[in-house]
Amino acid sequence: MLMNTTRIPKKITTYDCPFAGDETPAVVRVEHFDNCGRLTLEEMTGTEECSARVDRIEHFYDPGGHEVEIREYRVGSLFRRKVNEFDDEGGELGFSEYDADGFKVCDESIDWSYSGKVARVKRTEYARYLAPRTSRQVRYYHNDGKIAFISEEGGLTKYCYNPEGRLVREDMSHKGENGEVITDLVFEYNSSGDPCLMKCYEDGECVSTHETEYEYDGNGLWIRSYLADAHEYRREIEYY
Repeated sequence: MLMNTTRIPKKITTYDCPFAGDETPAVVRVEHFDNCGRLTLEEMTGTEECSARVDRIEHFYDPGGHEVEIREYRVGSLFRRKVNEFDDEGGELGFSEYDADGFKVCDESIDWSYSGKVARVKRTEYARYLAPRTSRQVRYYHNDGKIAFISEEGGLTKYCYNPEGRLVREDMSHKGENGEVITDLVFEYNSSGDPCLMKCYEDGECVSTHETEYEYDGNGLWIRSYLADAHEYRREIEYY
């Protein structure tokens, strides 16, 4: 996340190592940013050939800075396009996704006709030989525009912030047979806005915890993260 950095990164190279201390990373990800801090290009390479891997993602913006299109490539060929829609004021209206042949695979529309504090979202997935599948969710917002919680098909995601407005916790739950709220997952975020703790629940009881630790550079971005001395990510950051 870039919110707390004192300088704008130009390029971030991330080395994904399944085991801490590995000299040869499983995946190398290179992210390129423009001088406004917007992500423009992602490039992924791995140690093994994988025809299903997305190896390049391009991001495009309109003059107002809204991300209007994303293009994903696999093994050098266009795999999927996502086209975002906005209103005249820059408000989000939804998106459509297309495969390499131009067939629409899904779309999502957002209805903001509830005073701007409630958004009703309709998502439809399409298959060439099957009937479309539609799902719906409702998003609720605080007065400052930050999302409060999302309700979708019996599931509920709640977002908690500190007095300064920084996200500190995310709770994912579902409703039981008697209507009670049963916790499934809890994510906690550190003072830099990075996820640092995940708690997994079964039948409302915590069964496991996974803690991620970070090392940061002088500009506030992490350069190493590791999960219980196992999975490790290392980053090299080039700034403007």
